Amino acid sequence: MKPRYAFWLLPLWLLSCARMGQPSGGDKDTTPPKVTAELPPSGTVNFSGKQIVIKFDELVQLDNPLQKVVFSPPLDVKPDISPVGYPAREIRIRFKEPLPAGRTYAIRFGDAIKDYHEGNVLQDYAYVFSTGPTLDSLKLTGKVMPTTGYDLPGKTFAGLYPADNFSDSLIYRQAPYYLARVDAKSGLFTLDHLKAGTYVLVVFSDKNGNLTYQPYDEQIGFVPQAVQVPTDSVFQIPLFAETRPFALENINEKSAGHWIVKFKGNPDGIEIETPGRRLLHYVDGENLHLWLRPARKGDTLHFVFRRGKDALAARRVKASLPPVDTLVFQWDKKRLYPVDSLRLLANVPLTGMDVHKILVTPKRPGDSITLNRMGLPVFRFGYDDERKKAGIRILPGALTGFNGLANTDTLKTTVDFVPARETGNYTLVWPGAPKGHLIAELTGLKGEKIFRRLRVHNGRRFAFPYLLPGKYRLRFVRDTNGNGRWDTGSWKDRRLPEPVIVYPKIIEIRANWDVEEKFQGGGSSAPKAPAGLRNAK
Repeated sequence: MKPRYAFWLLPLWLLSCARMGQPSGGDKDTTPPKVTAELPPSGTVNFSGKQIVIKFDELVQLDNPLQKVVFSPPLDVKPDISPVGYPAREIRIRFKEPLPAGRTYAIRFGDAIKDYHEGNVLQDYAYVFSTGPTLDSLKLTGKVMPTTGYDLPGKTFAGLYPADNFSDSLIYRQAPYYLARVDAKSGLFTLDHLKAGTYVLVVFSDKNGNLTYQPYDEQIGFVPQAVQVPTDSVFQIPLFAETRPFALENINEKSAGHWIVKFKGNPDGIEIETPGRRLLHYVDGENLHLWLRPARKGDTLHFVFRRGKDALAARRVKASLPPVDTLVFQWDKKRLYPVDSLRLLANVPLTGMDVHKILVTPKRPGDSITLNRMGLPVFRFGYDDERKKAGIRILPGALTGFNGLANTDTLKTTVDFVPARETGNYTLVWPGAPKGHLIAELTGLKGEKIFRRLRVHNGRRFAFPYLLPGKYRLRFVRDTNGNGRWDTGSWKDRRLPEPVIVYPKIIEIRANWDVEEKFQGGGSSAPKAPAGLRNAK
């Protein structure tokens, strides 16, 4: 008897052959819709009509026209734009009131126009007309640069306000007279069809879509001095978030004597008063930790938050939890890379440490231990290729907590050192680095995490040894005031942020590799002058 599978294999083979012969349906359409007619034509002068019609070669749909279609200058009453929610072969714009005479208008559609079937976008289509006898033809160009990361927010605009009768608060409540979308990838923008005059140039991220700047929730950039049009300058403008003023939200009790403060804004320089008590405080992320002595269940506590002579907030609270009566410790890791440090975590910040009761074996040059700002012991180790392990013993009484308690037991651990061959070394040589204080930050690809940070003065060579394999970005802060950090700007004070210079290449690190690169120039994201502009000639 023949095997049974010989009979059912044949139909399957025939079916597969039949499928192979089926038509594929052709290539996918990737062509955006084309404009076939404009009524009246773009570029019309002496416009006095009530509507504009734009016709296409296929069905189109409008994506969120209320936010994406921008009128420059803005209209007092928004016109009706159709279609909305259904496809059509034409777009109609109906004005609800007569337009002022003698103005040139540009209607910018951005990425709002798509074909109905495939969603192909007609990118940056614009329609221009004038209610006077001529079209204004001047233009202004520039580049917007992020300062806190490597990418711009998705909706960023550049705008001009007439300098006559301009007030600082105008940007909070009124859209710019001339407006253009900033390209999110390149940061470039062009404000065109401008009338000659003197203007205030601003850029802002429009998170809520109202075409005005909302401080703290959105980012801003500007040129400090008035801008004359026509101009042959190319403006380079850093975009930054202003520092939100300190605002107390709430205070939560974790134990008697330990309170966690939720806040918004900048906690730098904040002083806390607690009459009759000793206070230790530190910021950890978005939380402000307060430790008090003496601390008893049932105590009423009065906190006053000050910056200088100004009282910013006050709160009266009652302790309802018992105080911490023991010290609990935990090591934060067991395996160290050559530049790692080791922390001993504790449930109470430490205020005393007897280094003679802390033993590291074998001990090497470069070994040290300090208390950080949160009262945690931090061990740093001298490294060489021969060092494989280190043992740590902390004898009783070596550590004293803020609550006056000391460790009663011996604390022990052993750490392993990752071999250097599992890491890579990177060096950047920058012959043209600006003089003065620089902060070099090696970050993740989006700038969301800082892996290494160097502070140098008049440096030309920036070395990052023992890096984990992976991809990194590198940026430099021109620390103009020498305070060791990046300082943002202020619209109210017309103060620009400290310049951020980005090394344009992605840095790739491989295990057991040494990489040295040379940086030519100042980086594509570097402001060229404190005023935020450079001459284009």
